[in-house]
Amino acid sequence: MTSPMRIITPTATFGLNLLRAERRRNPGKNVDISPLSVSLGLGMTYNGARAITAAEMANVLGINPIKRGRANAGYAQLLDRLAEDLGVELAIANGIYADESSHFHSEFLETNESIFKAQVERKNFGQSRTLDDINDFVFTKTKKKIKKILEDLDPAAIMVLVNALYFKGDWSRKFDKNLTDLLPFLAPGGSNKHPTMFGQWEMAYTQTDMAQVVQLPFGQKQRVRLLAVLPTDGHSLDDVLAGLTGESLTDISTALVSREVKLWLPRHEGEYKSNLNDSLAEIGMPTAFGGGADFSGMRNIPPVVKIGRVQHATLFRMDEDGAELAAATAVEQVEECCFMPAPPVEMRVDRPFIKLIVDSETGALISAGVIVNPEWTEAEKDGKDSGEPPMPGPDNPCLIGSGDVNYELVSGHEIAEVHTGGEPEVMITGGEPIEE
Repeated sequence: MTSPMRIITPTATFGLNLLRAERRRNPGKNVDISPLSVSLGLGMTYNGARAITAAEMANVLGINPIKRGRANAGYAQLLDRLAEDLGVELAIANGIYADESSHFHSEFLETNESIFKAQVERKNFGQSRTLDDINDFVFTKTKKKIKKILEDLDPAAIMVLVNALYFKGDWSRKFDKNLTDLLPFLAPGGSNKHPTMFGQWEMAYTQTDMAQVVQLPFGQKQRVRLLAVLPTDGHSLDDVLAGLTGESLTDISTALVSREVKLWLPRHEGEYKSNLNDSLAEIGMPTAFGGGADFSGMRNIPPVVKIGRVQHATLFRMDEDGAELAAATAVEQVEECCFMPAPPVEMRVDRPFIKLIVDSETGALISAGVIVNPEWTEAEKDGKDSGEPPMPGPDNPCLIGSGDVNYELVSGHEIAEVHTGGEPEVMITGGEPIEE
């Protein structure tokens, strides 16, 4: 009988919940995430969260929402344990890139430096070099496997919290490359032939009502192991995935027994990139992404600081020798007040319109009119019709303006409120010409 795998239930449960949510958003496609990488990126971010934002994040991550110190102690212990000799290569790096023009609470930065061993850098977020530095960090720490985690920085970004992870392990018993063959694989789009490895020896194996499970260890220590879970006939992948929890993984691990197995396992190499915002909101932390977010533990508010995006990328390879994984997560914090303003709308009053003058305090309608043919008695227009909008001048009474005008589109009519130095004047145009 194989020794049971110890499952840290909250981390496993978080990862499986996130995997299900990503699977729902990518039906029929490969989905490959690193829950450990995402958890570490969000764990650092959590240290700046307060109130309902912190409670939701803690619930999703499976950590204690009341005792933040205990949660940090758990992360510190996890990182210490993963730094032990695992019989595989596992490198984990955390970084925080903070806008040098913004003030952040020293306790927030120091906690993440101490607990997560985060490398804190103050950068000018207005320079393109900052984005290059973030991507270079990921590129280096993932052994040059992930070239970019971010394509750009949000203009409102004030901080990016980054995790980068690299794993490589040889199977405790490797597959014979001479036995690898092109065999059918039944994909959602139909059957196709794929390079498939074959091995026959004593393996840790069990079968539930819904799936066959085999465990393949790495290295001589066999502490890190891969579980392959195959739905049995009559059960779908989603049926099996729906039943997987941290507790059920513990049960499966305990049920594994050593027996001779003939195993056919496909080679695989793939990349996965995803903005995790929607999936994380779905599994229980929507507040962190909205105007009600509270990250006052990170810096003083207002302005409101929220998570702009959680960007995730992985590269996974599995062959006869073993498996390799590179993963990165970037949590971009933005100021809600600093989003780029919408471009100005255009309203050209060149057709019949309604004009109203209203007292904005009492609502008194001081003037109301319908202008179907503008008149001007002081001067006559001269010059040829160019077909272009007239430019203002002493010989041209047409008004053209640009500025902060109250504008609204209602039922196909454009409405503009123009301040003339006294009461606001309202002009309405659009739709069908108005008959006199």
